[in-house]
Amino acid sequence: MTIKKKRKYYQNTFASVFTQEPDGEIPVPNSINIANELTELKINKDMIMKHLKKLKIDKSPGPDKLHPRLLRETMESIAEPLSLIFNQSLNEKTVPKEWKNALVSAIFKKGNKSQAKNYRP
Repeated sequence: MTIKKKRKYYQNTFASVFTQEPDGEIPVPNSINIANELTELKINKDMIMKHLKKLKIDKSPGPDKLHPRLLRETMESIAEPLSLIFNQSLNEKTVPKEWKNALVSAIFKKGNKSQAKNYRP
């Protein structure tokens, strides 16, 4: 099986188990009214820095291609702008489409290695 066919095979298998959310507003569960709590949440520079300090700098970058080490080393400069972006997202109840992208790797569980169902994303 060629790499291209193999990639398509795994893509189809994983896609069959997951659903893609439509662009637009963040879905809110009907049973819980958290919309008000989210709009009342205010993210500040200290909150951002707390999380940036916890980044594992030996890990690879995500789809944004920003290395965790870079984020950690520039946290003093980027924390405030990030808080503005996150607060705007909460206030508008939207998430940028780019934030929904991820790099997915197939991790073997057990069984026959040639069957995609024996892998987890």
